[in-house]
Amino acid sequence: MNIEELAQLPKESIVQLLEILRKDQRSIDGFWFLKVEESHGLERAVAMDASIWGKMGRINAKRLQRAFDLGEPGIPALIQAIELDPLWLFFGYNVEQISSTQAVVRFTDCLPQKGRRKIGKEVFPCRSVGEGYFTNFAKVIDSRIEVQCGFCPPEKYSEDLWCEWHFNINE
Repeated sequence: MNIEELAQLPKESIVQLLEILRKDQRSIDGFWFLKVEESHGLERAVAMDASIWGKMGRINAKRLQRAFDLGEPGIPALIQAIELDPLWLFFGYNVEQISSTQAVVRFTDCLPQKGRRKIGKEVFPCRSVGEGYFTNFAKVIDSRIEVQCGFCPPEKYSEDLWCEWHFNINE
């Protein structure tokens, strides 16, 4: 099916296809990570994952800028881009604008980490993956934005709050 045919489908069918795509993407990412971990160890798998997700942060932000009017650079544009980013469909999250120069994103559901636990594996140290993705994503939206991890597995997390990321413009 090409894009023109897809556009002719009823909204409910498009949403169903997006849900399948979301599950496929999550499965591919998970299977890839597990295979690298099995072959090369957890540390190497995390390093490779961080490298790939760092590149994807930059790519996705650029794609979103081309596809949508994000307005002037700044925290509001970052929040809009976050809310449009299809890769965030892996997670339950909320984003809060604290001020014109600050925002925080809290991940309330983390399917990759839950999937690991479901198959009997411990959560993995994902800080470097998030740092690469969020820093590169934010820098495309506004080069002044700095990203700081509040916390993430394995240091701290709970079933309803997996990690927290702060986005700041220091003027």
